Amino acid sequence: MSESLETRLRNLPIDTPRQLSERALRRASAAPRNEPLRLRRRSFRIQAALVATFLIVAANLPAAYLFPRYATALADAPVVGGVTSPVLRAAGLTNADLSPADSTSVSNGHVLRLRAVYADAYRTVMIVEIDGQPLQSDRKPVPGTVNPPPPPKGFTIGDFGLTDQFGWSYDDQRPSPFSPVEVRPLTGLAASAGARLTLHVTALVYYDGMYSDAPTSGDWTLRATVFQGPGRNLALPAPGSIGNTHYRIDRLNVSASLLYLHVAVTGEAPQMWRALPHPGPNDDEATQRTQGEQVGKIIRTYYANRLIAPDGTEALVRSGGFGGDEIDMAFLLSGPGTYHLIIGDPATGTYEAVFTV
Repeated sequence: MSESLETRLRNLPIDTPRQLSERALRRASAAPRNEPLRLRRRSFRIQAALVATFLIVAANLPAAYLFPRYATALADAPVVGGVTSPVLRAAGLTNADLSPADSTSVSNGHVLRLRAVYADAYRTVMIVEIDGQPLQSDRKPVPGTVNPPPPPKGFTIGDFGLTDQFGWSYDDQRPSPFSPVEVRPLTGLAASAGARLTLHVTALVYYDGMYSDAPTSGDWTLRATVFQGPGRNLALPAPGSIGNTHYRIDRLNVSASLLYLHVAVTGEAPQMWRALPHPGPNDDEATQRTQGEQVGKIIRTYYANRLIAPDGTEALVRSGGFGGDEIDMAFLLSGPGTYHLIIGDPATGTYEAVFTV
């Protein structure tokens, strides 16, 4: 905990009636002499209990701030409602996954409202509404779509900083500008005791289709409390090979309805990848085309991947990348059941991993 935060906690203003304990004890001892001793003792105990209760609450205000789980008996959060935009689906979330929040900040003519938060062992997400407009997301087409949907338009959050009550900062890891604010998982005591998050936004960016305008500066501060869920680790499927290239899934995690997977790739494909020539600025068109064909062939043969959902449809990709010695992907799950990860080209060979969500 930083010194400045500790100082602020120690100096929290608590309005205590002057000489509360002295007056309470004096009143308890001033009971009429002719009333039974038992009644006088009960009166003293009641007054003393009130004094003790006040002192306990006052002493634990800093603890309630630093450790939100400690304070949950004092107040319950309202129920989340109305956050049903497709942005949740694109983020691998449902309304039922979210914790409520209602924090608003106005700057430079724009209103930001924090609607909900989510945290588990793999990520932390904040749903922020800008100027009362419906939440948006990148409209990724379903595989095989002939006419993809147009890109979204509107304001998104540009530059921001996110900290918890212990002073830890969390880096931006949004897969796209229209994704909700998403950062790495909570850390330290914030992960175990609950996090009081402060989101400080300093710029908004307006996108008109594919292009963005200059950032709009401002000073927006939003706050929320969230408790981290555990997330789920799935049983890892058996490794496999395509020729002399070998695959081993070493990470398979579920965050709400989002699947993270990481595949370690060894053998021939990484060697071919490293041997590829690096395009140069002076390469002619024919050389660039030849190099592109070489890269495309290796990708199709050894790195191309798709996830087949229990209903036989292809799961949407949220983010990811591949090449060299790894395949690192995030897919949107459609529900529980058996999924099939297929890597490679059916014409030359595939590795298929089967697992249950």
